[in-house]
Amino acid sequence: MKSDWQTQTIEEVCEVVNGGTPKTGVREYWDGGHQWVTPAEMGKRQSPFIAETARTLTDAGVANSSARPLPPMSVILSSRAPIGHLVINTVPMSFNQGCKGLIPKQNLHHKYLFYFLHANVELLNSLGTGATFKELSGGKLKSVQIPVPPLEEQKRIAAILDEAFEGIAKATANAERNLANSEELFDSQLQSIFDDQDGAEYELSDVCSIESRLIDPKAAEFADLLHIGGGNMVTKSDELIDLRTAKEEGLISGKFLFDRETVLYSKIRPYLMKVSRPDFMGLCSADVYPLKPRKGILDRDYLYFLLLSKRFTDYAVEGSGRAGMPKVNRKHLFAYRVRLPDLELQKEAAAKIDSTMNARSQLSKVYRSKLRALSQLRQTLLQKAFSGELTSANERRANVNAVAATTSPQYTADVLAFAFAKHRAAQRDRTFGRVKGQKVLHLVEAVAGVDLGRDPIKDAAGPNDSAHMRRAEDWAAQQGYFAFEARGTGGYDFKPGRNYQKTLASSYARLSAHKDEIAKVIDLVIPLDSQEAEVLATVHAAWNNLIIDGVEPTRNAIIAEARENWAASKLEIPAARFEEAIRFIRQNNIIPDGSAKAVRARQESLF
Repeated sequence: MKSDWQTQTIEEVCEVVNGGTPKTGVREYWDGGHQWVTPAEMGKRQSPFIAETARTLTDAGVANSSARPLPPMSVILSSRAPIGHLVINTVPMSFNQGCKGLIPKQNLHHKYLFYFLHANVELLNSLGTGATFKELSGGKLKSVQIPVPPLEEQKRIAAILDEAFEGIAKATANAERNLANSEELFDSQLQSIFDDQDGAEYELSDVCSIESRLIDPKAAEFADLLHIGGGNMVTKSDELIDLRTAKEEGLISGKFLFDRETVLYSKIRPYLMKVSRPDFMGLCSADVYPLKPRKGILDRDYLYFLLLSKRFTDYAVEGSGRAGMPKVNRKHLFAYRVRLPDLELQKEAAAKIDSTMNARSQLSKVYRSKLRALSQLRQTLLQKAFSGELTSANERRANVNAVAATTSPQYTADVLAFAFAKHRAAQRDRTFGRVKGQKVLHLVEAVAGVDLGRDPIKDAAGPNDSAHMRRAEDWAAQQGYFAFEARGTGGYDFKPGRNYQKTLASSYARLSAHKDEIAKVIDLVIPLDSQEAEVLATVHAAWNNLIIDGVEPTRNAIIAEARENWAASKLEIPAARFEEAIRFIRQNNIIPDGSAKAVRARQESLF
């Protein structure tokens, strides 16, 4: 914080006012000329400024309640249900008892106060108390400390944030619109496939069935199988999340056994459209139907998309009954009537939709990543504003859409230093050497989707781009950031340099757009030793290669690609390690989809 800034309490720089509500049954108190706002109305607003409210009070309503009007350019904060909604009133305004009014004194600018409270909603929530719902008391609010720069600097900071947030809002709206457009394109093509379809008409019971039997998940032969419930399935997606084995979940009630020929349909809340095509054998809950298409008549992929179609979903919702927990029963499900073209036409249609679905998935990742980056940028700007780092006029001209060059040696060095810092915090820094660092870089690209500029090849130690990492190491050494030093027993240790702490602190701003995604990848590998990290990265890359090459990524195919077809040294690692990596990938929902970079063998010299 700058030397000319002061730290004061809210009570020292504001008058804090409680709200109130006149008796609702007295008509004379309502529909007058005094504006009166509630937390519910505040939560619906897009603009921070408010001049007109849904309900108003009369002179009598104000006089006969504690709803004291605030002067214009005060800040109103919701203090319960929830804590943290904020508005600036541009006209005199009252509010109910779920809010606190803050009237800034002469040394505090209203917009600076607004942004400070916005940046500290998490802190305000932590100060709330109450069993039924949290409420922030006036006393706790008054005790909150706020950095107070000179008034002109407050105005300058507020203007910078105004301009930056306007750009962020526009970029966010564009990303959300593009995301919605990609969804609409998929929905449109999916619907067109099933509208006016030719072919023989069948009831669903004629062309698919539930052949699976209920088994005891406690039995040894089933205990290590992954379990899928409705909560593990993602709306309108093949994605499965947070998978665990029957043993890990401690399952005791009967479950259905399914295989790779099954389509899973969640019968709870059919409007959620949760359907999946698992590529492994496992167990599913009794709230999921394991449907097996009749061979020669119904293609599995076609059935999958049929169950995702609007026409089927409308039918399922119509017959789902129970208002509290809508559920599709078997009789209604199998009574659905559908026209089926011949099998080859089904496969052709399914392949076309699959292509659109994959494209939608990739676009969705791009837009969701951008939305996360914009959200992170917003928070970063707020943090800088109240630590005295956002006072330069150059900040006004900052391009919101500019992203730090993730392919630079500095960025890769920052990722490695961030990974080491997290390993050290977990007391696992002795496991973090050059091999594990290289695997972190690969997974940051392949899983987090951050392009570091690598060109990975099949190396004895897994997917590798040594030249890329060396450039980052050279840059780090020149800056006194860090170096990898050889151990006497083999391998390398990460050694912080003289400027490590200083450079690491500034790295968080450079990584901010992707920091959360990078952190998740690092957290996955922290518990692993070097070989486990090597096998994980290798299996992930091999799996991704198979998808790119159009090969079905079965368990045996993945292990063969990662072990037999990778490097001779991989044969020295037990196959069980590769099976553990496959299970780890599924359980942590980092299943490859073919979007990561292909990892190929090094080109042999012709001379």
